[in-house]
Amino acid sequence: MNSFLKTHLQASNRKGAFFLFLLFIGLLIIDIYTRYFCFLENCNFNFYGAGLTQFKNFNFAFSLEVPSLVMYGLYFLLVVSLLAFGYTNLFRWQPWTQVAWICIFAGAAGNIGERIFLGYVRDFIRIGTGFINLGDVYIVLGVAYILWQSFKHSE
Repeated sequence: MNSFLKTHLQASNRKGAFFLFLLFIGLLIIDIYTRYFCFLENCNFNFYGAGLTQFKNFNFAFSLEVPSLVMYGLYFLLVVSLLAFGYTNLFRWQPWTQVAWICIFAGAAGNIGERIFLGYVRDFIRIGTGFINLGDVYIVLGVAYILWQSFKHSE
């Protein structure tokens, strides 16, 4: 798979940008569809403290209660910062790091888009007493990979 990514993610190549765009759109569609489906079908599944349950998160990340003006201001700063950072650096990174950042961008786009258009984020994956969605999973996986690479290269 690594050679596949290297082939499709060459920095000087339009095909690489198109591949990343398709990956972003694909992840975003899967994230939005799973949220939609779970809320349409009233999903409910329990398995030892985990499962599927509808939860409308009207609060900030991690369900923190933050005033709306502050929340949307932070989202605006986050989006502008991520876009600027990604635009200037995306094609400088290794292929798997690019994929990790695309996961972060797709997860953030799904969550922020719902917050803007619905006023809340639809979470449906219950882990203990918390709730997440696939966008959150994308973000966590992307950040985990980037941190792992940072620690691996710092040794």
